[in-house]
Amino acid sequence: MYLGNLNFLHYYQPQPIIYKLGLISFYWYGLFVVLGALAGIFAWRYYNRKVELFINNDYFLDIIIGCAIWGLVGARVYHVLCELFYYWRNPLEILLIWRGGLSIFGALIAGAIFIVFFARKKHFSLLTLLDGYVLAILVGEAIGRWGNYFNQEIFGSPTNRWWGIYINPSNRPDIFYSYSYFHPTFLYQFIYGLVFFLATLIFLNIIKKITPGTILSFYLIFYSAGRFLFEFLRTDYQPVIGFLRLSQWLCILMFCTGIFLFLQIKKNFVSQKR
Repeated sequence: MYLGNLNFLHYYQPQPIIYKLGLISFYWYGLFVVLGALAGIFAWRYYNRKVELFINNDYFLDIIIGCAIWGLVGARVYHVLCELFYYWRNPLEILLIWRGGLSIFGALIAGAIFIVFFARKKHFSLLTLLDGYVLAILVGEAIGRWGNYFNQEIFGSPTNRWWGIYINPSNRPDIFYSYSYFHPTFLYQFIYGLVFFLATLIFLNIIKKITPGTILSFYLIFYSAGRFLFEFLRTDYQPVIGFLRLSQWLCILMFCTGIFLFLQIKKNFVSQKR
């Protein structure tokens, strides 16, 4: 009971808009996206210093801008494709990104493709760039999850637990209209991402020399494993292929890719030792 009284999220009813100035509205979602992006930039710069990847400010700015633009486009395109029937009927809403609807999978894929071309053009280590990139994505997504909370989206199935969050009837799926409290999957993903990020920072400070691709492989393995499980709770619409949601199939692909990459890194490390 005492812990339940401490959980303000159980009773608090969030509103998407922070402040209105005339015709201009400032959204919590946008604020947390910006905060997540800034945190990701600082994390990426920290990683570059740690591995002594001396990228001049102009190149680093080019990478950040490129990842931001293509990541945003990819995040929105992925979301729109997943809910194509809705946006086919409401095409103008595709542009209303401040209302939510940015997929981390789309951002991850589009940003990674940009980095591949950038690394080839500028002759940088691709795996090292991707290590820093996923570290930035990890902390950026964790912080950005709070935007989902204020938009009352991407919540989980109904629950009577004291940490359940209230969801307005207009935001509930029809089959859950009679329920009031739902699993705060945004909070689960925030905690998981933050713990994973802090563990990665500890790892970076313990290991003296980091083999390129190590952070990337860890991200692909552990992020996909956690996200795969969280998907069982989420109630937002996703295309279902067979018996799994589309995101879960992507998680399986990410997990297998991460395992393969880690084994290759380990194999090369052993070969160099000999």
